[in-house]
Amino acid sequence: MLALRNHIRMVAMALMLLAPACAPAQPASSPAAKSTESATRRVVFAVPPPTSESNEPRNIAQTIMWQLAPMYEYLIGLDAETGKLVPQLATEWNVEGDQAIRFKLRKGVQFHNGNGEFTAKDVVHSWKDLVRDDAQAGYQVVLAKKAIEDVEVVNDYEVLVKIKQKDADLINMISQAQGGFEIMSKVDWDKRGDPSLTDPPIAGTGPYQFASRTQGANMVYQRVPYTHWRLNPEFQEFEFRWISEASTRLAGLYAGEVHVTTLPDDLLPQAEQRGFKIVRGKVPALRTFLNFKCCFLTWPDHRPSDGTYKYPNSPLMDLRVRKALNKAIDRDAVNKAFFGGKGELIYGFNHVSEVFPGFNPAWKERFPGEYGYDVNAARQLLADAGYGPTKPLKTSLYINPPSSVSSAQDMLEAIGAYWRAVGIDVEFVQMDSTRWQQLSTTCAHENAIDLTTTSGAPIVAYGFYNSSFIGNCGGYQHADTDAIFRKIQQELDPEKHAPSWQELGDRSFELHSNIPLFWLPAEAVLAPSVVADYPWPASISGTWTHVENLKATR
Repeated sequence: MLALRNHIRMVAMALMLLAPACAPAQPASSPAAKSTESATRRVVFAVPPPTSESNEPRNIAQTIMWQLAPMYEYLIGLDAETGKLVPQLATEWNVEGDQAIRFKLRKGVQFHNGNGEFTAKDVVHSWKDLVRDDAQAGYQVVLAKKAIEDVEVVNDYEVLVKIKQKDADLINMISQAQGGFEIMSKVDWDKRGDPSLTDPPIAGTGPYQFASRTQGANMVYQRVPYTHWRLNPEFQEFEFRWISEASTRLAGLYAGEVHVTTLPDDLLPQAEQRGFKIVRGKVPALRTFLNFKCCFLTWPDHRPSDGTYKYPNSPLMDLRVRKALNKAIDRDAVNKAFFGGKGELIYGFNHVSEVFPGFNPAWKERFPGEYGYDVNAARQLLADAGYGPTKPLKTSLYINPPSSVSSAQDMLEAIGAYWRAVGIDVEFVQMDSTRWQQLSTTCAHENAIDLTTTSGAPIVAYGFYNSSFIGNCGGYQHADTDAIFRKIQQELDPEKHAPSWQELGDRSFELHSNIPLFWLPAEAVLAPSVVADYPWPASISGTWTHVENLKATR
């Protein structure tokens, strides 16, 4: 314990005394400048391997659907530059009351390998495959079974998606924004049945078509041999190559064997010094924040007037305490120390960024006064709440860092040091993930804080972390915000959500519903002699999508 405390003090001192470090000199020669004919023909994207492999979309979780994404399209696409929903295989869609969504389908779109034209029957087949009893993909299967009653063919180029119950996430779930409703060829499935891992996946309509898979090693795609209705990729072949070790991926860049990859922050300077180019995803999605594990509503029959808190005496129920915990953290120092200054502040509401409809500019203006670093204000807030040297506030901070933030453990220890500096008695708690999950699912956390990262769509992430309606205990809940979120849930048209998101954000901001930290960039490293640019949103679960947009160097 003494060693841990000394480490925390050292991290805190590092935050206060942060200064730019000098990087070691690199050789003048640059492997990034190498280019070969084969490299230009095939672009290689090195990524950590997926947790599982399959050639059947219904058996692939959203987080690892990127392995099949180059070959499939969706009824509704996602614009790589703006993150907005756009027509893709459907030319238009309309919500018809609470009962159905009508899709008009694009004519003349071809499936790979001569499997004919895309029509309404393929939409029905794809949905039925998704909701099969043996499907293993989890989230999208459950949602589809709950939300969609049936998919009805109106004619060859029109379908009616009949709604079982209102779910504002339904259009996102159908779209490319979340993945899980990939459109597959019924003709191909009728001929071949379910593919194994050694068979080609069922044909899609994407700009790339499947070429080969070597289990545990890679997947290779070929540009379709005809003029694609949407775009033709600039590279003839695309390869996802599995490489676990970041150092090996970097070595692949140096050797000219890899042309696009992902690297942790500590290796990015080396890549830049060797002439490689770093590009960011266009749409903020990955965010990190601290959740209050304490304040869980109990709803008899989900009647808001009857809602009470499971732990009404938790110190984290006090707004002054939540505000003090926020104001005790120097976010600028944390950002520089652990994210190289690249994080963008979350202005009080975790799920709506500045580019998202519903963002209120007033959050940004008020953030310094409400959430900004102020040690004296934090101490006074704690004193007003009845805490001081003889009666310190006690709470627990879980040191179970998410894998998506490589420096998470050090950052948590530094944040704990900030809290101790204003007189808070912080207990650092480590436990295995199974035990932590048990406590979460039974709402057994009474007075604790944990670090969270998510790239989830606002309605999914907010529902999981701050709403009582889903039945989990992800974070702070309140009757006012539940009522506003219910309005969002009941509106199927995402275009109409913005006013309610602003209302929800305004109330969450005032309540200090959590401890917002940063929007984190998704970054890809390019070999500029082969790849000039990679415009992609980075807001889809699994991150690595829109690979058909890779730009070849001329």
